[in-house]
Amino acid sequence: MLENCGLSTASVVLPDDANPAGNVHGGTILKMIEQAGHVVATRFFNGPQRCEPHRHVFGSLAQIYQMDFQAPMFIGNLAKVFAKPTFTSDRTVEVSVEVWAENLCTLDERKTNSAILSYVAMDMETCQAIKGTIPQLKCNTEEEKQLFQEGLGRYTQRKSDSSAISPCSSPMTPKASLGPRPVAHPNAPHGKTVQQSIVSLVQVMLPGDCWARNIVAGGVIMKLMDNAAGVCAAKFCGSNVVTACIDSLSFSAMVHCGDVVHISAKPVFTSAKSMDIEVRVQAERLFGVASMETQRMPTTSGIFTFVSLDADHKPQLIPPLIVESEEEESLFEIGQKRYEARKNARTKK
Repeated sequence: MLENCGLSTASVVLPDDANPAGNVHGGTILKMIEQAGHVVATRFFNGPQRCEPHRHVFGSLAQIYQMDFQAPMFIGNLAKVFAKPTFTSDRTVEVSVEVWAENLCTLDERKTNSAILSYVAMDMETCQAIKGTIPQLKCNTEEEKQLFQEGLGRYTQRKSDSSAISPCSSPMTPKASLGPRPVAHPNAPHGKTVQQSIVSLVQVMLPGDCWARNIVAGGVIMKLMDNAAGVCAAKFCGSNVVTACIDSLSFSAMVHCGDVVHISAKPVFTSAKSMDIEVRVQAERLFGVASMETQRMPTTSGIFTFVSLDADHKPQLIPPLIVESEEEESLFEIGQKRYEARKNARTKK
């Protein structure tokens, strides 16, 4: 493995990083993770094995294969981020990231997050994807070889699978209510519809949101997505909520400084104690467009899973989702399959 590609960072989390419950905001942790992933990928692409020695490139986030929130992080903790490349295909490098929290008073440490991100190489001057094969990872230890094989399995599976997220939805045509989906507990709260919890967020991207070349950092977009998803989940549950994991998050286009991002979030699945929020991002370019009418371009989509917390910060029952259209029924069934897959994955561990 290229020794100089890995990254370790540490920073104290401050009150500015808190969510309403007083813990560190999930979106803040997402930004930490993506920043580390970006640095590792960019280092890797510009390493000694680079295909074109005189061309400078940077890593652009393409997809998140896995993002788990395993434990809360608290204000005053020391956040430690460890990132390293673990797999390469012809065009992408996979970066594995772990986040640990250290209590500076007791010196206790615990892992709070793990993630696997995929990056593509982009030309620093043209901001276009590099054509040709990227440097390939060399595995020197049995652990590195195992991680590489796991990455190869994910890459092969992703290529063969159809997307877990349906294409951008057309405006829904409500039909006769199909009713609440069954939940695992008879004491669950009364059901709610998708329409009761839809959230929209609009924000202009500023220089402070960007990497080089006025390209907005993927972590900035993910934090905004987490904000919208969190509001959506809180509206649906009527309680404090926390992010549990992120699934199938894909970046299809870059966002630039000055773009206006439109983020929409809606519930698509509920189990007894968790719910999936589908989040979609579109970018609208206000400057440099030929026509008077601007257009929105889809850039990012993902599924955020939340749990509802009671007054003692313990998971509690979630209202069942009432589906009102065939589209909502289809999204719920896809969510059910994701939920079962996550359960099976936890069982295997």
